[in-house]
Amino acid sequence: MDEADRAQIEIEHALVSLVDAARYRVVCAAEPTGECLNCGNPLPPSRRWCDSGCRDDWTRMHPVRSVN
Repeated sequence: MDEADRAQIEIEHALVSLVDAARYRVVCAAEPTGECLNCGNPLPPSRRWCDSGCRDDWTRMHPVRSVN
């Protein structure tokens, strides 16, 4: 493995970390409404999604947008 390979691996790790952080910000910005934000099923006031499937669907449908 040469220096270019190591640099490529480091870039890929950094990119994955940035994408994960951006997804986390979007998910954290979603406010609970008493209903699943994805399917609309009633939920306790502190929950935003029924399960991880609804959360993942919602996250895919609400891509991260730049504020610039």
